[in-house]
Amino acid sequence: MGTLLRSEPQARARGSWTGCTADLDCDGSLTIFDQQAFGNAFDAMDPVADWDGDGSFTIFDYQEFGNTYDLGCP
Repeated sequence: MGTLLRSEPQARARGSWTGCTADLDCDGSLTIFDQQAFGNAFDAMDPVADWDGDGSFTIFDYQEFGNTYDLGCP
């Protein structure tokens, strides 16, 4: 599993931006590792897991991440 990147700008700077928001490990595909990375970030209250951007860690972050993940990648 790749390194969890904290933001699109950081991923772009490293040249690993895949253009897919839910690809948290920036390996170019959506896998169980992206879901695991989200869960780990959520448990650690890492800001990357505040998916709806409201400043709180709630079930709504999981729902939003799931919706984004379900959209797939270009």
